[in-house]
Formats: sequence, structure tokens, C-alpha cells
Amino acid sequence: MNTKHLLYFLEIAKQKNMNKAAETLFVSQSSLSQYLSRLEQEMGTLLFLRQKGNLTLTPAGLIYHDYAQQILKLEEEMTSKISGTTPSTHIRVGVNSIWSNMLVTSITAQFHLKYPDTTIEMFDENHKILKKLITDGAIDIAVISTDSLDNLPGYRKILRMEEIFFAVSNQNPFMKAHKDIPARLTFPQLIQHFGKEQFILTKSNSSFRPLMNNTFAANDFKPNVICEVSNMTTVRNMVTHNIGVAFIPESIIDPALDITWFSIEPKLTRFNGLICSGTLGFTEEEQHFINLVEHHPLFKS
Repeated sequence: MNTKHLLYFLEIAKQKNMNKAAETLFVSQSSLSQYLSRLEQEMGTLLFLRQKGNLTLTPAGLIYHDYAQQILKLEEEMTSKISGTTPSTHIRVGVNSIWSNMLVTSITAQFHLKYPDTTIEMFDENHKILKKLITDGAIDIAVISTDSLDNLPGYRKILRMEEIFFAVSNQNPFMKAHKDIPARLTFPQLIQHFGKEQFILTKSNSSFRPLMNNTFAANDFKPNVICEVSNMTTVRNMVTHNIGVAFIPESIIDPALDITWFSIEPKLTRFNGLICSGTLGFTEEEQHFINLVEHHPLFKS
């Protein structure tokens, strides 16, 4: 059953403004206006009065509003009763990084305390693939690292901005000769000290490769790339063995390794986010899973 348009109507009535409603629903203002125009044509009457950008319900609109709420309540009751007859459910969750994989793993046991019959099906894919799967409704939730959360349907939230560090083995000749180098470098300083080093980069489809490419271009720098790697643990291991230097996200930094981690000024960051395909609302299980992710200690400052 598709009751999405009822939710659109109710949100317009709640916000009393087309732009604000469109922002809340993550749709364009023009498409929302077209929807309302078509709806009023179908009803044969105005449902809202337009006065200087402020929308108020007409008598017909009040009737539509009342029945829309009743229909959605009935749908919720129906879904709940049907769910009660089903012995088990499952949630499809996408991850694309070490930290998101570990996070989902860490909350699974807690989730199953409340919903022991619900299976969590995990999809480990590239961030672009996960976005498409969310858009297509092929997965329910994705906990991802990405370069942007723009232009995505459904629910989305930035969990934190993760810093990207510049990693150099302490066995690097320059590091051995310069023990007093500061822990924070501007990009011109990085080029000055390490510009001739061999660079290990993530592949072009990684979540922060576009950020690095833009940073290189902004500083008129073309790195000497020795290899491109998709797995960040492999990148970190290669730096440890002094095969090259690399940019590595904060979430997989290990202070015990023989590596110096330089913070770049201004900071390089990527999004750690939560995206969901549930434009019509979430099941009780999905909402609990989302709450566990959003309130995870990892995101508490």
C-alpha cells in the first residue's frame, strides 16, 4: 500500500509552507507543488488557501486531513497486526567501512535482546552502490562513510565528521632525520616535506578519494602514486612497512603502530552518516536499530 502522498499532504499542513515541507520530506519544492496541484484537481476543490507563502487548510482540506490521519493510523494498525502473525522479520543493513562494520556488529547483540527473531542481513558494498541500493529500496538502512549525503531519498543523518590523517612510517628516512616535525601540517608543508614520496591512494570509487583529488588540485600537486588500494587496512599495513605514505581515516588509526599520524590544516574530513529508504516510516524493529546507531558512544563528543 502506497500512502506516501498522504504523508506529503499532512506535512504541508503541518509546516504551512511549501518550501519547509519539501525540505522535511527531502523532495523538491516544484515536485511537491505539482503533487498538491494534481491532488486538488482530483478533489475538484482547493484544499489550502495561499496567502503570502502561508498555507492554511480550507474546509475541504480539513476533511481530507482528518481522513488522511485515519487512513495512516489504520495502515499502522494493519501492519502491526500482520507483523504479529509473522514469526520472524529481517532488516537489510549496508556498510562500507571498517568502523561501520564494527558498529553494526557491536549493536547486534543489544538489538537482539529486544527483537530475538529479527535477522540482520548485512551488505558490504562501496558507498555509491549503497546509495543506489537505498534509492532503489533494495536495502533498508546504510551506515556509511561518504563524500556527501545530498540528493538522497528517505531519512538521512550526519553522525559525525571523521578526520582524515596523513600517515608516514617512522622508518621513513625523513622521519628519522626530523624528530621535531610538528604533528599538524598545512598542505604546502606536507608537499615540502613529503611531496617526492611514493603515495598509496584509495581507488577512485572510494568515499574520500574525490576529496583527495580536489585537495591535490587546489594545491597544484600531482602525487607519485605507487598503488591504489580499496581496503584501508591494507593501506595502513603498507604504510607500516614503509612502502609509501597515505591518507587514512581517523577510525582505523592505531597508536600502537610505528606510524606518525599528521593532522592537516585545515582539516580533511569525510561524512559518517546514516541513510534509510523508509520514506513511509519505519517498522518498530528498524526504528530501534536506528536509535541504537544514532546513540552509539562513538558519536558522543
